[in-house]
Amino acid sequence: MEKAIASEDYAKAIELLDGEIERDPTAFESRALIQTRAELLAVTGKKNEAIEDLRGLIAQFSRDDMYPKAVALHKLMWDIELKFVDPSR
Repeated sequence: MEKAIASEDYAKAIELLDGEIERDPTAFESRALIQTRAELLAVTGKKNEAIEDLRGLIAQFSRDDMYPKAVALHKLMWDIELKFVDPSR
């Protein structure tokens, strides 16, 4: 995955992340992978999918009383909303 990201092959990186996440989507370690996937989705213009991933993570961290992480992800989600706004709107 790191090679795909370094070579800016984001579609391949997302595909590899999907495979890792699919193995155990509820594992705590998968949360970091989901966050990385959301960031890559945003870069590739799939803002709505990225925000959907982040909303799921925010809910998970909130349920686990990990509020600082939930707030940080909410800020990331807000940054994606602002940074990747459709210029035609």
